[in-house]
Amino acid sequence: MSRLTLRCPHLPGRAHTLLVAAGAALIMSLACSRNLDSPPARADGPTAAAQTRATSGLPRSAAGVRWSAPASWDIQPDRPMRVVTYRIPAAGTSSEEGECSVFFFGAGQGGDVEPNILRWQGQFEPEGGNQAATAPLRESRVVRGINVTVVDISGTYLLSPAPMSPQKIPKPDYRMLGAIAAAPGGNVFFKLTGPAAIVAAAKEGFEALLDSLERT
Repeated sequence: MSRLTLRCPHLPGRAHTLLVAAGAALIMSLACSRNLDSPPARADGPTAAAQTRATSGLPRSAAGVRWSAPASWDIQPDRPMRVVTYRIPAAGTSSEEGECSVFFFGAGQGGDVEPNILRWQGQFEPEGGNQAATAPLRESRVVRGINVTVVDISGTYLLSPAPMSPQKIPKPDYRMLGAIAAAPGGNVFFKLTGPAAIVAAAKEGFEALLDSLERT
């Protein structure tokens, strides 16, 4: 250890000695305290991705209802107009991932059930120009007093690369599971899209999410 030298010309010799000893003791005490109370971070600590996965299954809420998503669905960074966006991991032979987005636009905003189902249907390319060919399968259910309308649409999905973009990217063999929950504060929209195989594998998780709905 290097020698600590303190020069205090206005102190007598004994006081100077005591001051040096006290300073050295203080430095040793701080060093020991740091070693005990603040161990260095481990290089193998949890990554940001692992921390995100750890919070994926925690409840989320909007408009007076809450829900829980499967823990395997990673939460993505915030995006405009969305309550939350979940990434659905690739499955089977597909390398493409799916996505489940949740929207709430405010009380009285976002439109009623029927116009939104037609809008979702319009996001699929009509087979042979026949819009009826993309007509969704639909179901109505009540989950803990919350009315929920569920739709299932398959076909060529017209993906928008950005919100309100006029450009559309055709995605053949796609599928959408959509749900509209009539929450106390307004409609909450759940939209799961991706390759048909990915959505089929995620359907059980989507159903579990809807089954978890409850009023806050």
